[in-house]
Amino acid sequence: MNVFLSRQPILDVHREVVAYELLYRGRPENRQNPDGDANAATSQILQSAVLGPAFAHVSRGVPVFVNFPRELLLANVHELFPPEAVVIEILETVHADGAVIDACRDLKQRGYTIALDDFEERPDLEPLIELADIVKVDFVASTSDRRAEIARDYRKRCRLLAEKIESWDDYEQARWLGYELFQGYYFCEPQMVTSKDMPGSKLGRLRFVEAVSREDIDFDQLEVIVQADPSLMVRLLRILNSPLVGAQQPLGSVRQALVVLGERRLRRWGTLVAMSGLIEEKPRALLNTALTRAKFSESVGGEVCDELNGFELFLLGLLSLVDALVDTDRAHALSTLAVADAIRLPLLGTGVGRPMQLLQLVEAYERGEWDRVERLGSELGTSPVKLSELYAESLRWADTVTAEVL
Repeated sequence: MNVFLSRQPILDVHREVVAYELLYRGRPENRQNPDGDANAATSQILQSAVLGPAFAHVSRGVPVFVNFPRELLLANVHELFPPEAVVIEILETVHADGAVIDACRDLKQRGYTIALDDFEERPDLEPLIELADIVKVDFVASTSDRRAEIARDYRKRCRLLAEKIESWDDYEQARWLGYELFQGYYFCEPQMVTSKDMPGSKLGRLRFVEAVSREDIDFDQLEVIVQADPSLMVRLLRILNSPLVGAQQPLGSVRQALVVLGERRLRRWGTLVAMSGLIEEKPRALLNTALTRAKFSESVGGEVCDELNGFELFLLGLLSLVDALVDTDRAHALSTLAVADAIRLPLLGTGVGRPMQLLQLVEAYERGEWDRVERLGSELGTSPVKLSELYAESLRWADTVTAEVL
């Protein structure tokens, strides 16, 4: 069986990641048994992502939400992992009969956290609501009035998780209503869209990215930009002295750091430093998502997209969130950067060919849009197994950079 696996962050009111949901789908050779597919996929996810040695890279020390079909819920699979590692997410399609209620009661007694997905009020769900620690409310499928009713009736009984939050307005509404947890890619959207008055510090960092993206790097220009931004200077020296970059001796000056790094590493690490400096008031999940996209774009594109070189592929993924990083219109942000049309046009949604398909694939994989992933992967000539491997590697790399360097 091939298993697609991605993760989606769950944030608290402080915009810190407190959990991840594992998004997955298994694709067996025999597709005549969809229920068996779901059970087998969940089993394989638990085996490889939760129980296996890669778990630390998937969870980053926080619990993971895993969807449990009825059969696995009744099969005592939970005994294979500790209660603090996993949140048992019960899908809305699971019928709350006596066996399911008994299984959930046993989970609760053993210290496991139970979440109800796509919550709706039904008489048969009341026993499960009494056992649930978290109730998830779909903000796309529910009305504003319904969200408020659920908050009023249940926020004192359990924690409320607002899912499919795709805009800052939805986030602010959920927070105001008393929801404590938030899931969705609202943090990947700019908070104030404007084409004017970009703060000087952000403009300076974009100019740094623009400078290292040029075919011929001007080290004198870079030195001036870095010296005008103490925060950027500190970040640059920190990353250069880190084991990931591998400088042979401590670097004490900007000029020395730039020269020792050389053009190839400067393009990669200098871009990371500059972009990371844009998120002081942003959820850290935004930087991690941008880094994962960048690495995944570079890794997949290196095998299927000859139109762009390695750094350009990396930049394609990274700049797909430039509007959220600088809180301005994407076209305006890109106008400050000297990037090739092969990068610019896909980012503006007007590109064609493999770079555009690659960007669409990266974003679809991140969101767990598996039918789209399969179609785009097939068009690009890559396999589900390869995509899964490269995504896992990209997660590990992004987590390491976020935690240890930036």
